[in-house]
Amino acid sequence: MMDSVEIIRRDGKSTLLSSLADRVGNVVSSGSTPSCNIERDTVIGEPAKKVVTVSSLSELKSIGNSVEVIIVSWRGCNESDMRVLDLSRFANLRFFVVNDDSFVNVEEVKLIGMKKLERVEIGKNCFTRDLYNRNPNRRFYLKNCERLKELKIGYHSFVDYTVCEIENNESLEVIEIGELNQDSINFKHDSELKLKSDCDGMI
Repeated sequence: MMDSVEIIRRDGKSTLLSSLADRVGNVVSSGSTPSCNIERDTVIGEPAKKVVTVSSLSELKSIGNSVEVIIVSWRGCNESDMRVLDLSRFANLRFFVVNDDSFVNVEEVKLIGMKKLERVEIGKNCFTRDLYNRNPNRRFYLKNCERLKELKIGYHSFVDYTVCEIENNESLEVIEIGELNQDSINFKHDSELKLKSDCDGMI
């Protein structure tokens, strides 16, 4: 992991989405409430099969492996039977963007060995079911993603998760969790937080 890991404040603007506009086309803001909000029909310049917006578990399961950008809609993928999010089958995925209030029932997140993944942005109130109680089954893993540069997580996300492991992501430059001067309570309940690199040891 690079020495230039930063924890920086959220300033209300999404640098990830600006970068996404540069890489896959022009993004036009819809002006809605969610902190990161773009829709499939506003992304221009890439074949439709490479940029997909989903709102449900069935839509997520139907995505082909060639997709490069996955955008989860506001309040997306909140089905009660969705307990594990494992994106490893998307070998070409570069951007993963999750709008606010999504994946509330997911207990385990695995972003592991994704060699083309460059950026992950997760909005507020995501991956959180209970603001007050911990759940030992709730775990977040981000490992062995050699091109990953940015990880951004909005406030009140992963509140009841008890494990957060970020390991061996050699290009990682920016980690942004929560919001400055905001009661963000990410990984609130004595979570086991690990940042590791094979080169540098424990960070």
